Amino acid sequence: MKKQYSPYGKYMWDTWFAIDSDGTYHAFYLESDIGDTRYATPSIGHAKSKDLKNWEQLDTVLEPGNEGDWDDLALWTGSVFKHKDKWYMFYTGRNKRDQWQQAIGLAISDDLYHWQKVPGPVLEPGDSRYSPQTDFNEIDNPPAWRDPFIFYDDVTEKFHMFFTARVNNGNTSFNGCIGRATSDDLLRWQTEEPVIVNEGFDEMEVPQMLYIKNRYYLLFSYRKSHELKNKPKLSSGLYCFVSNEIGGGYRPIKGWYGQIMKYGNKYYGMRLIKQKSNKHHFAIGWHHLKRGKFVGKMTDVYTVRLEPHAFSITDFSINIVDTFKKITQPKK
Repeated sequence: MKKQYSPYGKYMWDTWFAIDSDGTYHAFYLESDIGDTRYATPSIGHAKSKDLKNWEQLDTVLEPGNEGDWDDLALWTGSVFKHKDKWYMFYTGRNKRDQWQQAIGLAISDDLYHWQKVPGPVLEPGDSRYSPQTDFNEIDNPPAWRDPFIFYDDVTEKFHMFFTARVNNGNTSFNGCIGRATSDDLLRWQTEEPVIVNEGFDEMEVPQMLYIKNRYYLLFSYRKSHELKNKPKLSSGLYCFVSNEIGGGYRPIKGWYGQIMKYGNKYYGMRLIKQKSNKHHFAIGWHHLKRGKFVGKMTDVYTVRLEPHAFSITDFSINIVDTFKKITQPKK
């Protein structure tokens, strides 16, 4: 049996993907040397594959900046978007001065192998609609301004960035939200109101957008936090909200707050990847824990079918348009 991919001598987590002109899949992911404090100083690794199963490890593509740069401490999760003949990688950065505060930066490439950072962040916290907190909250989770995902909307004729954030509602926990920003050129961004605010979630991580039959489906991952007596007891998983408008009005798909896949402690961060035919998608996440120990490998590949009234992952089955069905873990 083919072993699931992990880079040699490194931890890996939080994957995102791109497909180049010859059909090669490129995986980008957070990595740090084994033995390091995992979240302290990660960089962005790179691998490629023809089949999403057999991966060739490549050179690290982005590392923390020079001393004094806005991203001189750590790089966190991002995404890749192609526009015309350029690739744009939006990523999260942290610096030594502000420690756990985050901002969103950009690097540009002609070939997916060589990247040039754009000076300074392209989107920073500070908008009054979002939480001003700068340190961990009472359930040990950090501030949130990270995990950018880019989507071009033909209706509004704008680029939209969705990201993990916290709403400014007077609370410091269970104030997780999906933030949004808009741009005409991918370089200059305007912060907009949060598109999803739901007190059931302390954090809504690695958002993704799908547009199916005139509806917007916003997916995100949630990791179970410390439970509070007055909050819903949500489990770790992939969740989905739906709206007729890109800028708001999102509601959870029926079911357990819109949960469409249970992670448990085993999986996290499932990402959807377009097949080369563009007819369907694949899904890949990463292995989180096994018997309480960090694993840090890619999951197996799952086939995702997007039909007019359904969204199904092989060995998982749901109806994404307003009807929830139980999802079971795949058989091994």
